[in-house]
Amino acid sequence: MTAETVADFLHERGLPVPESELVATLRQFLDAHLGAPAAAALPVETADFLHQHSGVVPGDSSVTGAAGQAVAATATLAQTSLSVQEAAELLGVHASRVRHRIADGAVHAVRVGRANRLPAWQFNDGHLLSGLSAVLGALPAGLHPLEVEGFFMTPQPELSIGGTVRSSRDWLIAAGDPKPVVELAQSLDAQV
Repeated sequence: MTAETVADFLHERGLPVPESELVATLRQFLDAHLGAPAAAALPVETADFLHQHSGVVPGDSSVTGAAGQAVAATATLAQTSLSVQEAAELLGVHASRVRHRIADGAVHAVRVGRANRLPAWQFNDGHLLSGLSAVLGALPAGLHPLEVEGFFMTPQPELSIGGTVRSSRDWLIAAGDPKPVVELAQSLDAQV
């Protein structure tokens, strides 16, 4: 039988999460990017202008599809992230050390409710990625958690090893040298 609800879907895939926690996560990550629930529809002239000059039509399947992808990516990021205690156990350190690394910007943490969660992409074989702190320090401030994840997980043409294009994460794992990734992160500042 296929899942009928989001909670059932996540539970089937080994990510049991209370629906209230999922809603809180989505509210935290997406509210700033979405209109208020009772927001008025766009005036007809504005909607027409938007359609003519951007190709975006509110309610269009491409818009709703992108929104659905953002919701799914947000839920996945939140549910596959580690708690401070889980990260401490993985790294073999005390939880206070993880909290210090968060405060120093040496690891990427996402606030979910009242707790910090550490996205799984920054860990490899029980360690933090080599050079992670330097790369995080070079990223522009204020990036959405999905933008940070995208930076680390998307193959970048500038990061090639033996003719194979790598993501920032894969580059740090394979090459270990954070300098090209730091330079790539710094170049984002000009684009933001």
